[in-house]
Amino acid sequence: MARVKNVKSNFSINMGRKIAVQRMALGMSRTQAVEGLGISHQQLEKYESAKDRITCEMITKIAKVLKLPVMYFFDDIEREPTPQPDYQEKMALYVARNFRKIKHPDVQEGISKMISTLAKAG
Repeated sequence: MARVKNVKSNFSINMGRKIAVQRMALGMSRTQAVEGLGISHQQLEKYESAKDRITCEMITKIAKVLKLPVMYFFDDIEREPTPQPDYQEKMALYVARNFRKIKHPDVQEGISKMISTLAKAG
């Protein structure tokens, strides 16, 4: 019997992108993620790039490590894949993640105003 070529589905592509984006939003490195999941770096890369399909059991583990409800991964999962986050989108995730780490409301307010001013200036 002939083997079926592994074709990436919209489901797998979107699942992988959701994993990658949420991991980056949390500021979680691949090393931190794989330690929590008990898988290799290569396996996580395969999941994020949709080269391997993800079992239901692994989706549950991923959701727990990424602090998400399992259903997050299934919302709009069959839609056309969105492009991978570009450099600016990745930077925005890093800025947002680090902004949440600032404990002083006055500092957060100052940064927010500064960003607003810079955005208006173009």
